[in-house]
Amino acid sequence: MERHYHLVDPLLKVNLRVRKGERILVLVDDEEVYPQHVAEIALDVCRRYGPSSLVSYRKTGTPGAEPPTEVWQAAFGAELVGKLERHGLLQKLIEKEISSSEFADISRMVTENKRDPVDVVLAFSWYSVTHTKFRELLCHYGRTRFLSAPRLVPGILEKFVNSDWHGVLRKTEKLADLMSNLTVIEVSAPNGTRVELDISGRKLFLDTGMLDKQGSFGNYPGGECYVAPVEGSAKGTLVFEHAPNLRLEEPVRCEVANGVVASISGSLSYVSYLERRFLENDNNRKVCELGIGTNYLATDPVNIRESEKILGTVHVALGDNSAMGGTISTPFHEDYVLFSPTVIAEDLEHSSKCLIENGIPQF
Repeated sequence: MERHYHLVDPLLKVNLRVRKGERILVLVDDEEVYPQHVAEIALDVCRRYGPSSLVSYRKTGTPGAEPPTEVWQAAFGAELVGKLERHGLLQKLIEKEISSSEFADISRMVTENKRDPVDVVLAFSWYSVTHTKFRELLCHYGRTRFLSAPRLVPGILEKFVNSDWHGVLRKTEKLADLMSNLTVIEVSAPNGTRVELDISGRKLFLDTGMLDKQGSFGNYPGGECYVAPVEGSAKGTLVFEHAPNLRLEEPVRCEVANGVVASISGSLSYVSYLERRFLENDNNRKVCELGIGTNYLATDPVNIRESEKILGTVHVALGDNSAMGGTISTPFHEDYVLFSPTVIAEDLEHSSKCLIENGIPQF
């Protein structure tokens, strides 16, 4: 217990800079894995800072799905959630069927009740709530600081506890500066990947590991710059050897046209899985994110929470991007990491620049 205390406490002191008296919510789903143990320890640590609570909820079964009602109540308070229920909006949020005008109304309600949401969230749920309206509303309008650590496995806390987070911050900011005026990005890799995406006018998001400002959000470990490409712009071939938390027995090849996976081949079991997800919701086959890793300590190619942060890697995601500046809404979001990529980009003045060459960062 004490050993884990010294691993969890730096999350509060260094990454989130929690102050005495702040209200902290710890989240975990009922997946029978390591995060359950960490969440209970985290609650004990958090109570040394201020009022803290733990909510363990039924797993959603997929990253990007909205958490259930009890999680909304614990995070936003009973008054706001009651108001959302009376207006018939909460269930629409949970089912990702909210309209833009309804979301504007909800955002206003959260802003009017901005003293009610908790100050800090530690999300240890196995299935990520990163790409949810729950997280977006908490951070953007409730001003909550939100640390998301899905798929937490033994060794992650030990590995990153002494990270140079200010160094990761500087590396990520340097990359973001290079990407700020880009239009088209082309990613290629030795495995046969060659995909082109348009990010013109899209907001860049920095996940640096430093979450000390109001409304800040990031993963643990942090270390990436990511963006929602213009919907319909992605085209080419995407090949990946790893699915989230899984090394595939055979690579999966996706042919992409007009921003959508038009055909897939390769590993039979994973192709079958993806085809089922595509049948559930047509938005699940849409390319929704491009990210570049900036964390020099990240090395594990299998666990997606670490692999997408590896310095010099690229990850491309399918599914929801509605909480990161895009327009695709679906209870699904999965990232696929490309190793040893070359990234060539074009800026507003039609000049070409190399961001990564054969996995070696040029930033």
